[in-house]
Amino acid sequence: MQIASGCRCHHHNQDVGGVSNSAHTRGTAADIVCRGGFERFQLVTAAVNAGVVGIGIAKSFVHVDVDEDIPRPAVWSY
Repeated sequence: MQIASGCRCHHHNQDVGGVSNSAHTRGTAADIVCRGGFERFQLVTAAVNAGVVGIGIAKSFVHVDVDEDIPRPAVWSY
């Protein structure tokens, strides 16, 4: 498993286009690289089974978070 993005300071979060209230800035999120639909499916399934409450699906990664400061549960796409 390759982490594309984990915990970010507010400055770096801004530089990469992260939202102002990003779970990454609290260390409760990670973007995990995935290579194709089957790997994406496996990752999302494992995340749900592990209790992840925030899942964002992109072409090259899946965002997972357990942040309780943002309305959850939620699933979105990029």
